[in-house]
Amino acid sequence: MQAKTVVKNTIVHTCDGNCFEVVNCIEELERIVDDKSISPNAFVQLNFYDGTRLYIKKESIIAFYESE
Repeated sequence: MQAKTVVKNTIVHTCDGNCFEVVNCIEELERIVDDKSISPNAFVQLNFYDGTRLYIKKESIIAFYESE
């Protein structure tokens, strides 16, 4: 019997109501959001599974979490 592989996805919600499933790990997003040296108006790069990148303002991230 093979062990099940658990894949965790990071989900990001933004203030405009969008929700994104991204490659960025939860720890990376925590560091960015908590880093006071990064301005709220600075752009944060979100990476998608197909290689696409999205740049959004740090202040527009309202929630993020891991999902299986």
